[in-house]
Amino acid sequence: MKYLCTCLVILLLVGCDAKDRCLDDGGRYDEASKQCVYE
Repeated sequence: MKYLCTCLVILLLVGCDAKDRCLDDGGRYDEASKQCVYE
């Protein structure tokens, strides 16, 4: 939940749940394609 504050804002734009899960999983969230990228 490190990104909770950002999430409250992003929630309206992207849906922070997916992003938060992605980052927690060690992935990188690509804003452009709205996809989680694992490197």
